[in-house]
Amino acid sequence: MVQSSATAASYQLAKRLRGLSDGILTVPGRADREVPDLAGAFDQLGIALSGTGPGDLEALLHRVAEQGPEAPLAVTFRPTGPDRDARAEAVHDTLALVRRLATGLPLARLTLTDLDATAHALG
Repeated sequence: MVQSSATAASYQLAKRLRGLSDGILTVPGRADREVPDLAGAFDQLGIALSGTGPGDLEALLHRVAEQGPEAPLAVTFRPTGPDRDARAEAVHDTLALVRRLATGLPLARLTLTDLDATAHALG
C-alpha cells in the first residue's frame, strides 16, 4: 500500500501526540515503549512553522487539538519570502487566521519571529 506524504505525515503526528497523551512512545521499527513521565509533562503544546502564509495551519491546529492532549496551543510562526512586504503579508494572513480560530480552539499564544515584517504588517 502506498501512502501519500500528507497521510504519512498525519500518521506520524498522531503517533507523537499519542505519546504526549498516554505516555506510549512509538518509534518506527521498534516496539512501543511506555514512558510514564511523558504523559502530561507540559503546560502548553508548541507548534513551530515557517512559510509564506498560513497554508495548512488551520488543518494542523484542528488535528492537534483533536488528537493531542488537552492543553493550550502555542504557535510560533516565522514568515518567509523574498522581501519585507511578502513576509508582512504572511504575518497579516497568519494573524487573521489565528484570531479567527481562537474562538474555537485552545490557542494560548502566537509568536511571530520576524519583528520587522510584523511591524510592517501592523503598520
